[in-house]
Amino acid sequence: MPTVPELIAVDEAAGTATTADVKRAEQEAHQAAEQVATLQQRVVDGDGDVTAEQIEHAKSLSGFAKLRAEATRRKQERTARAAWLRECDQLRAEIEAYAPGVGEKLAKKLAAAEKALNDFADAVHQHNTTLHGWHARIADLGFKKLEHRVNPLVPPASQAHLGHDGDTLIAGRRRLTPLDPDHYLSRMLAGIRLTRPGRPDSMPLSRPEYAQAEGVYEQLRQVDAPTGDPDPNLRFFRARDSGSVLTLDSKAFEPNKIGENIYQQQIDAGLLVEISRREAWGQ
Repeated sequence: MPTVPELIAVDEAAGTATTADVKRAEQEAHQAAEQVATLQQRVVDGDGDVTAEQIEHAKSLSGFAKLRAEATRRKQERTARAAWLRECDQLRAEIEAYAPGVGEKLAKKLAAAEKALNDFADAVHQHNTTLHGWHARIADLGFKKLEHRVNPLVPPASQAHLGHDGDTLIAGRRRLTPLDPDHYLSRMLAGIRLTRPGRPDSMPLSRPEYAQAEGVYEQLRQVDAPTGDPDPNLRFFRARDSGSVLTLDSKAFEPNKIGENIYQQQIDAGLLVEISRREAWGQ
């Protein structure tokens, strides 16, 4: 079985030719054929100076020019094939030089990524376990679910600014909730894909909420952030019939398309009665 260099040597044994060489040989063959046609036409037109020997000689030259053009074309094909084979051989050599160790390197990086993801999942589990323990202590202290959960500030001093709203623990201005590690990991992985557009492996996860995956880190940073001060322009109302409290901002009083506002209508009808923030929130 021949080697690649041997095949290249066979193709280049008879010399090389370029596309320009082929074009020049074909042009010479075309000119020789035209010369035969011209002599033949002169005979038809009655030119007695043209001899049979001249026409045969022109035909012979034309035939030879065609053969030489065909030979040049074949030589150019062999030259191109040798060049193609040499480039393929170089590419194969590059691939073979690159390949050793790639699998091991990628496996190590994937193992490191797995460890980091497991560390994150363990940290989230520890967070959730800590919150569960505090929930148990709050239950032992006789706390019930906060009734004033609309309050964006803190539980009252009468219960040491401590409470809970379902899974959410409230301590002062901080609200801590158990976390789902899969949610953040999925968002992060979607972000990795989204940062590589145009690649076959950059398909984002299909769920639309993952489209803004780049915000996952900021979202996670805020899980322990204290509650900010409420809008000082909020207005508070108590429903006349149910006694429930509504907290409304300025946008709530914007008129609809026909210039009306449902809250203002209820206020005018006496169904909503404005109260102070202290009355609404106890603070």
